Parts: sequence; C-alpha cells; structure tokens
Amino acid sequence: MSTILNNIKEVIGSSIKVEVKNPVTKAGKLRYPILVTDMGNSFTSGWFIQYNPVSQDNGTRLYDGSETFSELHIARFSEVHNLILTANHYFLQNAHVEVMGDGRKRAIYEPNGAIRLTVTSQANSTLVIVTIVDEKSPFYMMSIPFTVVLSHDNSGNYYIVGTDNERWDRNTDTFKEFNANFAPRKARFYRVYQQQNQPATLRAKIQVNNNQYAIHTDGTFAVDTKSAPPEYIQVINNEYKALAYIYEQALMSKAFEMAISQGLPSAPAANNNVPSQPGIGPAVGFTPSFTIANAGAPNSIGVPQPNGQIPLSNEQKSSPAPATVGAGTDLPWVQN
Repeated sequence: MSTILNNIKEVIGSSIKVEVKNPVTKAGKLRYPILVTDMGNSFTSGWFIQYNPVSQDNGTRLYDGSETFSELHIARFSEVHNLILTANHYFLQNAHVEVMGDGRKRAIYEPNGAIRLTVTSQANSTLVIVTIVDEKSPFYMMSIPFTVVLSHDNSGNYYIVGTDNERWDRNTDTFKEFNANFAPRKARFYRVYQQQNQPATLRAKIQVNNNQYAIHTDGTFAVDTKSAPPEYIQVINNEYKALAYIYEQALMSKAFEMAISQGLPSAPAANNNVPSQPGIGPAVGFTPSFTIANAGAPNSIGVPQPNGQIPLSNEQKSSPAPATVGAGTDLPWVQN
C-alpha cells in the first residue's frame, strides 16, 4: 500500500506549484494561506485550491483540522460552463436518463475522458456534479456541484447559479467555488449507547427553550450541543469516495511538505502590551513523583520546609503576591 501512496504523491508532486502567503488570523488562530496550482498538462491545468493550515512544532509541521481546502479557482471556466449547460440540455431531452428509487431522474455523461457529469433532477432546478477523472490531474476525483435553473427573463435559457456575480471574473475567465470537495465533508454525529436488553441512550441533553424541552410533534427533538461534544465523521461508502479520500490526503500531505521546505513567512509581531494573567501553581504540600531537568528540585515548587515556610524564588521575592484566581477563570459522450 505504501508503494501506491508514494506513486500518488510522486504524480502530485511533479505537477503542482505551492505558494505560501503571509499569515492571517482567522477564528483566533494564525493561519498560512497555501495555494496549490496544477502546473501539468491536464484538464485542470491552471486551477488552484487554497488551504489555511496552522503552524505547529516550531514551524516544522502544518496542520488543518478541516482536512480539506477552503476554496477552488477554476481557470478557463467558459469551457466548464459550456459542458455543464450541454449536459443539462441532453438531460432535459431525457437522453439516457434513469429514474431512481426515490423518483428523481439521473444521467451520467462523459464528454472527453477528463470529467464526468452526473446530472440529477431537483424540485425547481438541475444539479450537475463535475468530477475530475483525468488521472494526470493532481485534483483527480475532485467533485464540484453546480445548480442549473431557468432564467427569469422568459428567454427559455438556462443559467448556472453563481455565474451572474463577481465569482466569475470574465477578464481572467476564472470562477471561484466554495463547495468543491474530494471525499464527502465531515458531518456531525452524536453517539448512541445501548447495553444488552436496554433502550438506546443518546449521550446528549435535549435542548430547553423557555423552560420547555424542544420536542417536536413529529417525534424529533433538538439537542443541546453544549452538553455533549459531537463527533465529526466522513461517510465513505464506496470505492470512488475512498479513492477521493486517499488523493485528498496525499495532496494535502505533499503540499504541506513542499510549503515547509520553502520556509514559512514571518508572523506579525506579537502584541506585548497585553497584561499577563496570574497562573495557577501546584498545590501547597504536593510532592512530584519524578523530577525534570532544569525544572527545579521538588522543594522549589511549593513544598513546605521543616519550618512550615514555602521557599520563594528570587523573582517571587521581588514581586508582589499574585491576585487570587477566581472560579470560572461536495451523442458520442453519453454513458449508459
């Protein structure tokens, strides 16, 4: 298996360019925007994605808890745009359309061997998922959803949602997309426990609104998300999703490795004017069970001496006593 993964990383590494931008603060964390561009000869040549990892282990490692990219920039979007509208055209003509178990209609078209177009009917629109199947692309198995609707101008034409605003830069023919993904994104789950011959129990509390439990007439209820931590799980139930997951992990790993080798830009200077908060020291009378080099002998961390006094460091002797710490501190080319 390691040989397969190494081969994937080699294909990815030989076709991408990695750029590290100056760090920015998001959600209270310093993050390094990393742009990964396809520089190879594939359908996605010129496309790039952006990760926003944090630096760890003194700048020797990058970590992104979301384990996915935040945005995709599609170069030469006019070509993709025409392919999507063409797929929608054949779908509305019922070309190779099948009816699924839930009554929805679906068709799969493969126009050029580089992408797969999966078209599904919705209430007032059509969903077209573009999947990259070009094995030369570092974004192999990436899926991008597009919604196609009928124009409101009575022209009878269809348009793709999002193409009528600034997300499509006509000057550069680049489209910015935020819902693309490899493997399915993580969903939030709450674990249910059940012992033998006992009813199942949800390890979370029911939400209370105005002193009333939020139980609905259909038997569902709202969960108090603060009372129990959720689990974030990716549902991978076929080999294609599994392959997409493998490619995404290999791409992220290789991109972060290349970013580290280039060197991370300097972070902005820290604000030294923020007042420090008093720390909570070891309990009086506590004796550590082991010692650590340069951490001081057991008696230097607050263990009473024979005379009942706690020794103070030179710094403590010259400083006032600390304040007490209070409590709560996502047709030739028709596939059957």
